Amino acid sequence: MYSTHHYQYYSVLQTPSADDIWVFGGNGNDQIRNHHIERRLFSCSRFHVLNWKELSFKAIVIGINILLWQASRELKCEDNVYKAAINWLKHDVEERKVHLPELLNHIRLPLISTQFLRSHVAAEPLLTQDLKCYKLLADALFEKLMPVEEGKCSSDRSQIRKGIEYNKEIFHVFLVGGIMHNKSKVYDISKNKLIQISNMNEIRSQHSAIGLNGVVYSMGGYNDSRLRTAECYDPVNKRWNYIAPMSNSRYNFGICSYNDFVYVVGGYDTSTVECYNPASNEWRSCPNIPNGSSYYTRATLVENSIYSLDNYNSASCLRFDPREQRWYEMNMKTNTSYGFELVSYGRTLFCINTDSCKRLDVRMNTWESMPSMHIKRKYFSAVIAADNIYVLGGDGVKRVERYNISNNEWTTIDWIETEHYRGAAAVVDGDFKF
Repeated sequence: MYSTHHYQYYSVLQTPSADDIWVFGGNGNDQIRNHHIERRLFSCSRFHVLNWKELSFKAIVIGINILLWQASRELKCEDNVYKAAINWLKHDVEERKVHLPELLNHIRLPLISTQFLRSHVAAEPLLTQDLKCYKLLADALFEKLMPVEEGKCSSDRSQIRKGIEYNKEIFHVFLVGGIMHNKSKVYDISKNKLIQISNMNEIRSQHSAIGLNGVVYSMGGYNDSRLRTAECYDPVNKRWNYIAPMSNSRYNFGICSYNDFVYVVGGYDTSTVECYNPASNEWRSCPNIPNGSSYYTRATLVENSIYSLDNYNSASCLRFDPREQRWYEMNMKTNTSYGFELVSYGRTLFCINTDSCKRLDVRMNTWESMPSMHIKRKYFSAVIAADNIYVLGGDGVKRVERYNISNNEWTTIDWIETEHYRGAAAVVDGDFKF
């Protein structure tokens, strides 16, 4: 049977498959009779990637409220609601930016995941340059810092949806590929549980992976020769699919995302940089790394810039501004070992080495030591989730370590029954059924 849900300004008709819903304008009393006012078909779980950018402002507000309803029903995070709104606005910025404050008022910013709020929302110039939006953003960041008990008493915009605990986020680490295999597994951080998922289409080692908008991308690597192929895993359909190949083959390279684009940086014996657009499934070239090629490169995003670190001689740190398409020399070198990992939190870079770990506040321009991991490991993966750095795998190592940024200490938290060696890892937040 179809089920109808009524809201103040529209009605929602849910299909038996629970995948699609019809929206009817009017108020709850009008129900389906006023379908001539507004009728749109949305596939809720995929709303943010559909071609809905031509919708009117009225329709997009209805769509956002649908996503809010869907989130309460499936315990999904608020991130996709924000993505849908900001992508609609960017489709015609000059014409639509007048709607930005009102649009943002429909989004519960304090319920956006901490990592996404910090790295994407707070770094969006459209919000920071608008005084009304900036105040909403500042309020959301303030509420994120409040204790849970205080947060429960705050404004309606941060009230907890049924079934969702305040500021509780669910993270999954995808462990993909490695020496001589194409296997993929998911480590559920909240449950300390390892889950087997479908294999990649190709054997990949020394490749890179990233999570973006709920999708995991695995690119390049090595299998008898350098690879330029790439594929993605969608937790909704639970399988890997090929995407457009890179222009250049590469392995041991850096990867990060900015403004819903994926950037691949350098790698073994290459200084090339490329940018992938998931919406069009196309790659474009970016300016090469100015210092030439190295043997190993890692990259991460801080605010609106991509920071790259290699292991050639004394590792040089470079900054790439995607808006200007320009590289900058940072004049801050450090020693790194082959196989190090680079992650970021706020304005700080974290370089995780086998024997030592360092951090760099990009405003201070100086590397400083931080505690070393408890276990020596080579060719491991490191990811960041909320305010923790997780290190997984390595040659013969099956223990998981966590570095709490606030406490400045490492903890050994789990033992996983899997070999993860010269593979790649990516974090996806949200509640998925594997």
